[in-house]
Amino acid sequence: MQSKKIRRRLDEALGADHVVRVVRRTVRGSHYSGFVLAVGAKWFLMAPLLDGGAFDGLIAFRLREVQSVTRDTTFVARAARLRPEWPPSSLTPEDIDLDTTAGVLRTLAGDGELIGIHTDQRLGAIWVGLLDEITRRWVYLHEVRPDATWRDEPLGYRLGRIDTVETGGQYLRGLASVAGRGPSA
Repeated sequence: MQSKKIRRRLDEALGADHVVRVVRRTVRGSHYSGFVLAVGAKWFLMAPLLDGGAFDGLIAFRLREVQSVTRDTTFVARAARLRPEWPPSSLTPEDIDLDTTAGVLRTLAGDGELIGIHTDQRLGAIWVGLLDEITRRWVYLHEVRPDATWRDEPLGYRLGRIDTVETGGQYLRGLASVAGRGPSA
């Protein structure tokens, strides 16, 4: 799908009460269903849905990472409207910056939230941690491992390789509850 068509479909879904299905370009078959909350110059923000219509945090995708956007016609949108956190616009952080990768990271990592990043380096992998520092070309995370232990030193990732950032989902909340506040707490 062409980038202009993708942007048009995201803009049309913004503020609408229908669910879209987003297919990622780099991870074959990887898709997310949810509500579009905001669209920026390089990124867009979505409230992804679990099976059954429950909201699962927030996820931001780099626009160039998206292969297609289609309307999701399953029952999930109707089920989501019955959730206590409806409407999904109430989930959107204020002043979110979707124009730069650094802005997305700063916005979603506010208040010491764990964030998960995906890069085009290792398909299907997620790196989870607390934001430590952002430089001109790198982001450094105090990482928590899948076994809920913290790494001793922050690790860096190239900003230009990050294509997805997520926060607040079931996996990240569960990991945070076991790992604790982090190495600097």
